[in-house]
Amino acid sequence: MGLSILTPQKVFKKVKKAYAEASLNLLLNNLLAKVHATRIGPPRAKSKRSGLQ
Repeated sequence: MGLSILTPQKVFKKVKKAYAEASLNLLLNNLLAKVHATRIGPPRAKSKRSGLQ
């Protein structure tokens, strides 16, 4: 196993970095989706989506 060579600290840093990147991507995608819906969709659609969250 290649992972056994790495120290727990290195593994943790890699996981933390990957998690940070993933959460940032989710945040950006969510933001883009909201902007997209606000520009194209009618005002009612926006209020429905914000109510669901």
